[in-house]
Amino acid sequence: MKKSLLLISLFCLLPLLVSAQPYGPKGQRPMEKLESYKKVRMLETMKLDEETGLKLVSRYNKHREVMKGFE
Repeated sequence: MKKSLLLISLFCLLPLLVSAQPYGPKGQRPMEKLESYKKVRMLETMKLDEETGLKLVSRYNKHREVMKGFE
């Protein structure tokens, strides 16, 4: 009986242990890290200069904020 109770409690707590992953080396959350990678790849693919890239990233950030507002 004690073993089954222990197993049940272990299976209930397992998702909590798995989801408690530490942040990356820069303290970023995984989604933030993915967003920053996406921005870098977008700039590399389009081969933009620095000034145009900054404009694009700022507009992209505004767009993402609006989209998060809809969610």
